[in-house]
Amino acid sequence: MRAVPEKLGIKAYVGVIIVGIGFLFLYSEECGAENIMTSYYGRPGFYVMASIYFTIGVASFIAPPIVKLIGTRLSIVVGAIPMVLFCASNITTNMTLIQIGGILGGIGASLVWAAQGKYLVGTCPDAALLGRFTGVFFMFHSSSQILGNTIMTIIRGQLKNDILSFVVLSGCGCCAVITFCCLPKLPQRAAAPASATANAAASAGAADAESAELAIPTPLPAAPAKTLLQKLGDFFLPVLRMLCTKQYLLLLPTLICMGLTISFWRGIIPPYAPKEHQSTLFVVRGGVYVAVAIIIGRLSDTTGRLAMCTLLHVSGLLGSTLAFVAIRFVETNLPMLYVAFVFFGIFEGCLQTQVMAIFGFLYPHSSDVAVSAYSQLRSLVAGTFFFVGPSIPLEAHFAVFMCMSTIGLVCIWILHYHVHPLDVRTQRKREAAAQAAAQEQKPLLGQVV
Repeated sequence: MRAVPEKLGIKAYVGVIIVGIGFLFLYSEECGAENIMTSYYGRPGFYVMASIYFTIGVASFIAPPIVKLIGTRLSIVVGAIPMVLFCASNITTNMTLIQIGGILGGIGASLVWAAQGKYLVGTCPDAALLGRFTGVFFMFHSSSQILGNTIMTIIRGQLKNDILSFVVLSGCGCCAVITFCCLPKLPQRAAAPASATANAAASAGAADAESAELAIPTPLPAAPAKTLLQKLGDFFLPVLRMLCTKQYLLLLPTLICMGLTISFWRGIIPPYAPKEHQSTLFVVRGGVYVAVAIIIGRLSDTTGRLAMCTLLHVSGLLGSTLAFVAIRFVETNLPMLYVAFVFFGIFEGCLQTQVMAIFGFLYPHSSDVAVSAYSQLRSLVAGTFFFVGPSIPLEAHFAVFMCMSTIGLVCIWILHYHVHPLDVRTQRKREAAAQAAAQEQKPLLGQVV
């Protein structure tokens, strides 16, 4: 059993820190703009948010092959540019341009997240350390909720200048693009030694090795060119295969909860809160998100991910219940609403760090496909509820989330105990226990014989 390094030097974290800082700037812009979209534009804002998330869901199908084609680092840079254009389109206050900007931003976001998932797994030296690496990344990412919404609170709330707030946020997006241009290359993993073939030949005998050296390799026939249908199959089959695995099917309810939560606290709840408190609520949620990302990311590497996944579902249930009660029964009770956003911060901090770590562990060689499939599902769910949000009652949102979160909690336990463990430490413990049990059986078998 391979030893896992408990302490790593700062050099091991350089890549994840730089990509985290880039996401801090990029999502300060995105979160600051998106969090007020429904309260600022009303019903058209719901449709803009729906177009963003529908586009992310559709574009995520082709994101992994694009990442593979142009490379991880370039994909992050290219994807960030249209996201900046979306925020800048709000300066014009023209809903047609904002709608186009939202579609472009959705395409960019799908590319950025697919590449980020692959880059994050590539920088981590061992699957057992993915929790702390995702924790470092989401510490920066979640800080965007604080920075972006603080900008909106000061400029929009205190200075009463909406256009200036979008200008400043667009500047944050430009800083993100510059930061992504500084990303280091992914470290090269140890490959099989070049002398492996020669050693195999030597073990077969000196005569065979001699003849192998003198042999002239026969050129392989050229592979036939792929048809358009085959190329499309190469694009879509990896995602479809991923969605049909037992592990992913059992994770589906939890991933759907993420999409429901996005539409719930970003679209449905803000219009009920007073304007001067809307951005402040997201600052509180972002602060909790940062703390959770720091603590939970590392803690899950030692305690296991099942406890953290249980915590995320419980906090999601509590947050949605408090928000529903605060809005529907006590006429927007602000203290209760702030507590609800604290639980939303715990929920998303746990979910983001644990989902990325679980994907990196379950699908180490196709983490970009796994993240894209997650992004597709989350975005399509969020887009659907943003689209129908103005037309259905708050009770319907609440009931759907409560049912799905409860189902997700049960499925997580089934996955961990009956299908596949959620982390490498649990897997290694089970393997060690199985080996010990096998060793105990050998003497008994000898006595029987």
